[in-house]
Amino acid sequence: MRVMLVDSGEIYLERTRAMGKPYPHSGIGYLATTLVEEGYQVTIVDMAAQQLSRNDVADLIRKTHPDVVAISSMTYAILCAYSIAEAAKSAGCTVIAGGVHPTLLPERTLKECSSIDYIVCGEGEAALPALLAHLESDHIDTLPNVAYRTETQIKKNPVHYIQNLDDLPFPDWSLFDYSLYYRLPTDEGEIALYQINSSRGCPYTCTFCSPLHGKKVRFRSAENLVQEMKANHEQFNARHFDFADSNATLHKKNFMAMCTLLGKEGLSDEVGWSIDTHVNHVDKALLEQAAKAGLKFMSIGVESGDQTLLRHIGKKITLPAIEKTIKTATALGIRVKCSLLLGHPYETLETAKKTFEFALYLRKKYGIEYYYNLVDVYPGTHLYSMVEQGEGGARWISGKRNNWAAYRRDEPMIEVNDLTEEVLQTLYRQYTQVLDEQRGSSFYEGGE
Repeated sequence: MRVMLVDSGEIYLERTRAMGKPYPHSGIGYLATTLVEEGYQVTIVDMAAQQLSRNDVADLIRKTHPDVVAISSMTYAILCAYSIAEAAKSAGCTVIAGGVHPTLLPERTLKECSSIDYIVCGEGEAALPALLAHLESDHIDTLPNVAYRTETQIKKNPVHYIQNLDDLPFPDWSLFDYSLYYRLPTDEGEIALYQINSSRGCPYTCTFCSPLHGKKVRFRSAENLVQEMKANHEQFNARHFDFADSNATLHKKNFMAMCTLLGKEGLSDEVGWSIDTHVNHVDKALLEQAAKAGLKFMSIGVESGDQTLLRHIGKKITLPAIEKTIKTATALGIRVKCSLLLGHPYETLETAKKTFEFALYLRKKYGIEYYYNLVDVYPGTHLYSMVEQGEGGARWISGKRNNWAAYRRDEPMIEVNDLTEEVLQTLYRQYTQVLDEQRGSSFYEGGE
């Protein structure tokens, strides 16, 4: 059976701007590798990296005639995914959708796009091969993680999560054309970036997030992680890894063991790596060991410079703890990037100014890099419910509610209290301009 895996979206939307894609989608890497091991013929289409339009993909489907087209989509790209699904269905293909948006809204996705036959919800390494094996049978109703239509209704089977992540194969990056992806400038020349996952799931309850992999966190062993890094270093000369986890240091013992193993394997001086983490799960001892093991970049969720608003966002952190973490990391030579939000429920002109001033202070004193986004309101999140109920002065901007084309992070979706759409746009432009004028240590552009 011939399967085409499509990473939808004509651009790669990195925070508030389109940029070159840093690396292949790791989820598609896992799926492609699993399917190849199961004996399927797999073609991967990465629209943003290959700079393909919807019409380009439609032409490719008609020319190559895959049996199945499986499309992964974020919310901002779901309309593109619908267009590809229609082209695939008109070409006689079975169409499967997956990724964050279809996982959060399987019933709505199937209602909005009649060309999608099935949705794989959540983790697909076991579910997708099982679905492909049963496409011609009557046993779809027994397959975990699958949503589908019957003659009278839309059904969603129970979602199961993979418990032993060490059982998953390492993504085979040779299935992708790596010349299409971003290369990081270094003193020794440009190097490719490789994504790696050390865990799945998140125990936190930030209002704006709905974890794709559930609340229960499952961890890969330190040995398994280092084996993957070593294998990619040997096969592809991989020299930098981005950990995709929202909190790579949640399991401190396992993280420290990984750092120790990187030293024992001689990789500490050969590869660098980046993590996203939580202020409450790092300390000086951990950062010292991580720096010795090759940690170069660290992203943390700051979100606001107002302590009360942090509580409303669900961030169980304090401003002094944030600064302490940044101070410790930068003293060790670890570059830090902070995520910031504008326009969350309970936001006011005063709290917005506090966030800007806190970010500017951190940028001047520690050279932080930053993401600064107008808040996106995703279905299935607590934030969505807050806006629906008008909590914290939040209200939808006309035409933005459930408008999938409106998800860009540099345009407001909601107004809140005294912050109208026009005011939010003005503040966003003014604050980012001032922050950009203060040079930081760029994450993917070398830095000073």
